[in-house]
Amino acid sequence: MEQGFIDILLKLIEEQGKEALLDASKCKAFLADYTKNEYKKESRFLLQAVNAGVQRAIDSSQELPICKKQQIRLLHEDYGLVEKIAADVVDTLAFVLRGDTAKTDIQGTDNVPDNKTIQDQAAEEERLKKAEKKKQAAAKAGQVKKEAKEKAEREARAEQAKREAEEKKRSAKERTSRMAREIKEKYERSVKAVKDTKDKAERTARAAEAAEQLSKVRESIAKYQGCISLGYRHAAGLRADGTVDARGKNEYGECNVSGWRGIAAVAAGGYHTVGLKKDGTVVAIGGNEPANVYYSSTMAKIVHNGQCNVSGWRGIAAVAAGGYHTVGFKKDGTVVAVGKNKYGQCDVSGWRSIVAVAAGGDHTVGLKADGTVVAVGNNKDAYGNVTGQCDVSGWRGIVAVAAGNSHTVGLKADGTVVAAGDNDRGQCDVSGWRGIVAIAAGTSNTVGLKTDGTVVEVGNNNSGKIDVSGWRDIVAVAAGSDYTVGLKADGTVVALRSNSYDQYYNFYYIGYIGPVSEKQAKELAERDAKELAEREAKKAQILRWKAQGLCENCGGKLALFTKKCKSCGREN
Repeated sequence: MEQGFIDILLKLIEEQGKEALLDASKCKAFLADYTKNEYKKESRFLLQAVNAGVQRAIDSSQELPICKKQQIRLLHEDYGLVEKIAADVVDTLAFVLRGDTAKTDIQGTDNVPDNKTIQDQAAEEERLKKAEKKKQAAAKAGQVKKEAKEKAEREARAEQAKREAEEKKRSAKERTSRMAREIKEKYERSVKAVKDTKDKAERTARAAEAAEQLSKVRESIAKYQGCISLGYRHAAGLRADGTVDARGKNEYGECNVSGWRGIAAVAAGGYHTVGLKKDGTVVAIGGNEPANVYYSSTMAKIVHNGQCNVSGWRGIAAVAAGGYHTVGFKKDGTVVAVGKNKYGQCDVSGWRSIVAVAAGGDHTVGLKADGTVVAVGNNKDAYGNVTGQCDVSGWRGIVAVAAGNSHTVGLKADGTVVAAGDNDRGQCDVSGWRGIVAIAAGTSNTVGLKTDGTVVEVGNNNSGKIDVSGWRDIVAVAAGSDYTVGLKADGTVVALRSNSYDQYYNFYYIGYIGPVSEKQAKELAERDAKELAEREAKKAQILRWKAQGLCENCGGKLALFTKKCKSCGREN
């Protein structure tokens, strides 16, 4: 026991220094493990010994009796008072352990607590220690909880920061992508805009070039306009010398124009003919009085209301003849009209700025200087159905107009054509036409003259279709009730018709209308007749060779299997 106590003292000196032996409370605390664990039954005497020895060492500096000093393991030779205190404590403890309490010479024993007090103190100390441990555990748990919370918060902040970083990165990527896309789109738009501008400029240039070409062609053929005109059943043509020729059924004297002189343009109406003189006056001949005529195999009384009463007209720039009315526009842009006015087709006195006129069956059309069109008269067909031949108010960019029986046609500056009205036979199907420089409208057909001198036509004339695809070098066209006429630059005229009304007139070929002499026209007609005869003969010869199994090109024999001509080498 002494040795263990000595070891405890030495440990106290090692851990807290030799000065700790001078502090009784420190000694007591340090001896707690010793007194409570190993020697609990002598704890009272141990505490007494410690108290007495420490107190005596403090109160007296005299030499203390030293017992068993050799058992104290000194850390240093010069311990001084500490050695004395330790020795005294050991000696006193030795006496107590031997039970010789009389020799302890302990001072202040009256102050030594009894065993119960010591136990209470020990229990209190134990309670306090447990409370301290519990407090420390609670503090540690709180600290752990706090650290866990702080760790969770740090992790949450880190996760939030990570998400924010990722979001920022994604936003930056999207922003960069969007900016790149916008730059690309802007560049593409710029490229497209440049291309569109270039294309538009090219189209504009081409359109301007085409318009200029069309204008030049129109100007070049303008002198031929008004040279030919077709009525219901007759045709009129202007010669170069200002005289007029008329062919066809002359039921009302509409072809009696041989005495006319100084004519600048002609127009053929339903049953009358009109001539514009070079001095701006007008002449007219034909049906001007009530008469009975055959029309569509039905007897009907057609009343003519003075369509030939034009002798008083002055300053006329152009004329047009309708079914039973006549129209003229003046050089000042106003318009006059006479004849049948059942549908208001002659109500043109209010028109201004007119540059061209056209007359249909029962309607009148005017072309204004700004390219717009006006129309008055009947807006229905012969059966009372609304067909809309007067619905032209929306037209723009028009340079020429033509009027059929129940339809209206407009030529635009760009060479395209528009049409309105009755389309029961396809006479208004002109939307695909291009490069047109002149137009004409018949009863139920529409004719267009192209820049290359060829002709196109839609609709049909009564029972027969008219094919003008083979015409060439044409400078003016006219359309009637069942036939179409084309004027060539050399003054010759070609005409095609259906098989109806043959019994009424003999109009197959006019060979001397136009700005050439009659002698030249006859020579040209003879030439054309000769060429036609040669073509027909050649065609007949080819048919004979083909029937005989010979080469269609030269009449030579053909190889048995290859059908190749042995003479010219052509395959048949």
